[in-house]
Amino acid sequence: MDLGDRKDNKEFIKERAHLETSVKGLKEKFKKNMDVHEKDNIRIMNQNVDLISEINDLKRDKKNLKDERKRQKDLAKKKKELQSLMPEAAKLEREIEINEDEKEKRQ
Repeated sequence: MDLGDRKDNKEFIKERAHLETSVKGLKEKFKKNMDVHEKDNIRIMNQNVDLISEINDLKRDKKNLKDERKRQKDLAKKKKELQSLMPEAAKLEREIEINEDEKEKRQ
């Protein structure tokens, strides 16, 4: 081997070592970035689970409030109907009392 081949060979070995170091560094950087992205994805998925759970709770609360509102409206309607019947009931009670008094008088 002549001097030129040795220089080329040394340069090749030096370049190869540099490239191997660069590849190793890039692989480590890539792995680190993958770990960071994986942790971010896990964090985001956990947040999504929490948000979905909260949405379901809010839907359940909405349904319960809607049902309670309907019950209150029904109750108010029945109360109003009952109040409209009260004068009639009072009138019937007076008639019953009058009839009972007349019955007692006859006996």
